[in-house]
Order: sequence, then structure tokens, then C-alpha cells
Amino acid sequence: HRFLPELASSVGERVAEVPIKDRVRKHGRSKYGSVTRTPRVILDLITILFLFSFFTSPIQFFGSIALITGGVGSLVGGAMALTKIYHGLSGGWAGFHAYQIGDRPLFLLSFLLILVGMQFLMMGLLGEMIMRTYYEARDRPTYCIRSLLT
Repeated sequence: HRFLPELASSVGERVAEVPIKDRVRKHGRSKYGSVTRTPRVILDLITILFLFSFFTSPIQFFGSIALITGGVGSLVGGAMALTKIYHGLSGGWAGFHAYQIGDRPLFLLSFLLILVGMQFLMMGLLGEMIMRTYYEARDRPTYCIRSLLT
């Protein structure tokens, strides 16, 4: 794995480089530097960053996305409700005078954002339960202590 030294050093292992003698390639060309590897490297980097940041507490990652999407959906829905209250049946934003709140595409967007926010929140809670089960089943702490100072 291309990020194995970073993973090893994160749990306290020491990583060193060993010089080697490179041999000249006798046949063909190397495909190591091809552009097709770039998306895979980026996805691996995103995975490593996620594991380092949110492995023990996935609710922090998914909960923040849930708050953003649910908050935007609630603001849009609240703005539509206030427009309905203050302008009545025929009033509203420009271009939407003939529609009821339930007929507007913006209502569907606000409903969708609130629903997606709830799903992200539930995914974070499920991730939190899975991580707690993982650490309890292996009887391991959620963190490592390198040394104790006395």
C-alpha cells in the first residue's frame, strides 16, 4: 500500500528508508507514472485522511454534513412557510405566484435536504456504534499511549 509508512508511524512504529541499487530495465516501459493511477491515488489519500481524522468518532464527520444539509433544508422550508404566512395564497416570490407551497420545486428541495441530513445523522450514529463494538470486541482502547511520564 502506498501509504503504509504513514499508517505504521501513526501507531508508533518507526519507519526508515533502505537504499537499494536500481537495475536498468531490460524490456518494455514502466507504467508506474501513468495518468490512470491518479484517481486511485486520490481515493486512497481520501480514505487515509478519513481514517486518521474520523475513525474513532465518525459522528463528527457525518454529523457536520447532517447539520449543514438539514439546516439549509430547514431554512428554505422556513422561508417558504413565512412567505406563505405573510403573503397568503396568491403571494410569494417572483415567478411562483400561482403555486401552492407543495407544488413548488423548492419545497421538494427543502424536503430532500432535510431527509438527506437525517440519513447522514443516522449513518454517523451507526458508524459510532460499529466503532464501539469493534473496540469492545477486541478489548482494545480507542487510543494508544506511547509513553508515560512519571
